[in-house]
Amino acid sequence: MRARWLAAASAGVVAIAGTLVGVQTLTSTTGCVPDATSSAVIQPGGSWNAAYQAAAPGSTITVSAGSYGGQTLAWKPDQAGRPASDCISFVSSGNVSISGNLTIQGSGVLVKGVVTGNMADWRSRTHSISVTGAVTLSGETSTRIPTDVTVEGVNTGNLLTLSTANAVMRDIDVGPSLLDWNNGCTRPENKIGVNGSALPTVGSNILWERVAVHDQNRTQAAQINNCHYGGLFVVTGAGITIRDSVFVANHIYNIQVQNFVGAPASSVKIENTLFDCPTQATYLSGGGTVCLGQASVQFNSSSTFSDWVISGNTFTRAAASYADNFRASFVNVTFSGNTGLKPLADVCGRAGVTFTSNPWTNGTCGANDGGTPPPVTTTTITEPPPTTTEPPTTTEPEPPVDPDRTIFCSEYVPNAQAESNYAKWLTQNPGEKSRWEPYRDGICAGGSPAPPAMLTAKGRGLAAAGKLAG
Repeated sequence: MRARWLAAASAGVVAIAGTLVGVQTLTSTTGCVPDATSSAVIQPGGSWNAAYQAAAPGSTITVSAGSYGGQTLAWKPDQAGRPASDCISFVSSGNVSISGNLTIQGSGVLVKGVVTGNMADWRSRTHSISVTGAVTLSGETSTRIPTDVTVEGVNTGNLLTLSTANAVMRDIDVGPSLLDWNNGCTRPENKIGVNGSALPTVGSNILWERVAVHDQNRTQAAQINNCHYGGLFVVTGAGITIRDSVFVANHIYNIQVQNFVGAPASSVKIENTLFDCPTQATYLSGGGTVCLGQASVQFNSSSTFSDWVISGNTFTRAAASYADNFRASFVNVTFSGNTGLKPLADVCGRAGVTFTSNPWTNGTCGANDGGTPPPVTTTTITEPPPTTTEPPTTTEPEPPVDPDRTIFCSEYVPNAQAESNYAKWLTQNPGEKSRWEPYRDGICAGGSPAPPAMLTAKGRGLAAAGKLAG
């Protein structure tokens, strides 16, 4: 498929009004710049943290090509609060492989790999630093909040920015990643949010730029045990920018927005980014390629989301956004210059949401919507074909409209796996034709596993037959 990206409208990270607890003033929108000279060299198998703790502000540490174990850059008191020019840089001198996780808890850090290629052919890009586990920026406590941290030129399975201020994630490939179950969920979920032990401090001034989040999926064992997974989970934070990025072949959702802890994410920009449809689970037919019918940006909370700008993006094969059957509400949210499939009715035309010059392929969202977007620099990209063959279309007829249908949060339901389209349907809004879905993630009250609190008529029939009993 061909997708049209519009140039980002703003070059800077969103500024925050007021002060968040433990958060420093933004000192750089471009991240740390390494010093020209190297003060130390780490050999394969060595400790990055030992070098970090011993380094003077502004030092550059050369990371020699080779293999390393998991690395944690712990809190460094004398590095906190310094200007971005005092960042301690880790620069790869060749291909560096970390077997495990890269966790950054200290301030003033640059991890810099070399990236080749560009986002127009994002699957062909290479990154000189590879992390088999997750790259995580995370505050330990409310008084130990990393600030001024930049990571770039890295390939990893997962990316998390938690309780961190002034963070730049640039030129990063996130995926493929397959979540499994082995007495626990085997991988973390890509996330922008908060580390619970660092409350009440949440992240602020966070930039994800030229990040490819792709092929995030899970096994059936992970699904049965309620391991939540998808593209990117935005929990909370203020001043978040996602731009010039890609979300492709992710299970369940591309971006889910749900503040299960903290305030709703605010002052958020999503710009010049390609979204393909969320896809089926890998263990089912068409896994990783067949669309689920879910929207790309999902507001899954009964919260009020304020000061969002969604502009210049392309949404292919799935609706741009939805608000969980009108649960979410909005203040000062703007969709501008986007292309593809418009949001669903619980976002399109809602109070608090403005639509301007979005040439959607399936209609408009208001009098000022549609038409040709304002003149901007454009980039045309071609997405490569999927690595697996999409199965033929089934001939099973669509189910009749259920007058009692309603959207509901979901849990694993025992004893119903063998049922066709078992117990999990998704209705985008009451005015649309009902559409069956085999499984939908969500957060429910009550125990787990547990039957959903609300059921369609088909679901009530299964319950009456005793097939939803735990």
